[in-house]
Amino acid sequence: MLAATPGLSITGYVSAGYAHFDTTTPGLRQFDTKQNSFSLNQAAMTLSYLPTSGAGGLVNVIAGSDAKILRNAELFGSTTNSQFDILQAYAQYATGPLTFMAGKFVTLAGAETINPTTDTNISRSLLFTYLIPLEHTGVRATYAPGSSLMLTAGLNNGWNYSSSPPDARGKTIELQVSGTPGKMFSYVVTAYSGQFPLDALVSPLTVSGVAGRRDVVDFLGTIKVTDLLSFVGNVDVLSQDTPHGKLKASGIALMPTTR
Repeated sequence: MLAATPGLSITGYVSAGYAHFDTTTPGLRQFDTKQNSFSLNQAAMTLSYLPTSGAGGLVNVIAGSDAKILRNAELFGSTTNSQFDILQAYAQYATGPLTFMAGKFVTLAGAETINPTTDTNISRSLLFTYLIPLEHTGVRATYAPGSSLMLTAGLNNGWNYSSSPPDARGKTIELQVSGTPGKMFSYVVTAYSGQFPLDALVSPLTVSGVAGRRDVVDFLGTIKVTDLLSFVGNVDVLSQDTPHGKLKASGIALMPTTR
C-alpha cells in the first residue's frame, strides 16, 4: 500500500497459528515453542522511504509472541516479557551502484526469514534457529556493479545484540557476494566473524564472563525449475572458540518454493 507521499510505503501483515507437540516441553524450536496453543505470532507494520538515489529510511515494528523471543535475543544479561520489538530501524543513502545503511536490520544469512510472508516454511529449520544470526545493529554497504552481481560488507555489534555485550566489545564483520549467472540459477555466499559471549551458549557449554571468536559461512543456491517451482539449498558451517577448544557445527536444508 502506498501512502500519499510519492515513494513512501506503508505495509503490514498479521501471522497467527496453532501448534501442537507430543512432548510437553518442545525443544529445538525457534518461534513455535508452545506445546498446545493458538498464538498471535506477529502483527507487523513497516514504514519505508527507500529511493534508488538519495537519502531514505525504514522502520519495521512487530508485536506478538515472536517479538518477545526476538527482543530477548537482543538483550544481554536480562529478559523481558514485552511482546513488542523494533525489528528494523535504519537510515539509508544510495548513490549510483553504492548503498549505505546505518541502524538495525535483519541478517544477510540464511534462506529463511523472520518475516513469515517471505519464509519458505511455516516454522523454521535448525539452521535458522542455531547456526545463523537473526538481526544486527551497525553499518552496511552494498555495491552493485551490474544487474547480476552484488557485493556487501558491514560492521555490527554481533549476533542479534542491540549493543555490544560487556564480554564481547569487539565488532562483527559481515561479507556477502550474490549473483544470478543465468535465468535458472542464483547464489548467495555470506560470512560473519566476530566475538560471541559464551554466556549465551546452550547449556552445558555456557562459560560466564568469556567471549570467543565465532565464524559462520552460509551458502545459498536457488534453482528455478519452472515459473512456479524453485528449489532452495542452504548450507551453514559454524565454528566457535571456547576455553575447552573449538566447537563446530554444520547443517544443510533443501526447501521447495512455489510462486
